[in-house]
Amino acid sequence: MDKYVFESLNSFFAEYVKGFYSDDEEINFNLKLKEEHTMRVCSNITNIGKGIGLDENDLIMANTIALFHDIGRFEQFFRYRTFSDARSENHSELGIKVLVEKKVLNKLTDYERDVIVMSIRNHNALNLPEMDDKRALTFAMLIRDADKLDILGILADYYKSPESYEHLKVGESSKVTGISRNILESVMNLKSIKFSDTKTSDDMKLLRLSWIYDINYKITLMKVLERGYLEAIIDSLPMTNEIKNVYERLREYISSFIENQ
Repeated sequence: MDKYVFESLNSFFAEYVKGFYSDDEEINFNLKLKEEHTMRVCSNITNIGKGIGLDENDLIMANTIALFHDIGRFEQFFRYRTFSDARSENHSELGIKVLVEKKVLNKLTDYERDVIVMSIRNHNALNLPEMDDKRALTFAMLIRDADKLDILGILADYYKSPESYEHLKVGESSKVTGISRNILESVMNLKSIKFSDTKTSDDMKLLRLSWIYDINYKITLMKVLERGYLEAIIDSLPMTNEIKNVYERLREYISSFIENQ
């Protein structure tokens, strides 16, 4: 894929997104959030990609994946007023449907289309499937890192000053606090957590922290540390001995990962 094709894809994205804005303040706030999120994920994926030595063509591919990874979010929020896949439909599959129906990727090779679709489909999956194609696996891991890095930043800001995000839909619909034993054990045992297993708003915060275990590249974890995202989310939880242990466990994991990669 060359840069001219990518420019045309950028133009499509801008025009497509523009069509969902309305006079509704809540819709506009959340759509703008996702549009800005997409641009930051593009920036993240470029920085991570350069950090692992991607060439110019692969950086363009990575940016295309980042550009379209959440394109299903716009129709999702416009139709359902939520970013919860469980309460609407899978935003990855909805995004792929948009790309196919509007023939957005038709100028690309079969391989490029397959990798882009696979990466979008799996960017929010609990785990990546087994892949023999190492280049395709790299793109799938890159978008997961770039996406999580930005979402952790959004959540860190939200937890520090929720009053600034009156219309933000972050998925923590439960008003119940407290930490479920199975959620705590998963974090302490370096396991990812399913959304369906959470019962409280504090469980959801631990789920976000468990994303640390699914980050693939040292450069991403270094950004998490540098930007203080881990501490911001931890500080939003009750500072019990259990949470202190979670924080130490996460710090130990990150330090070990960075030292050994």
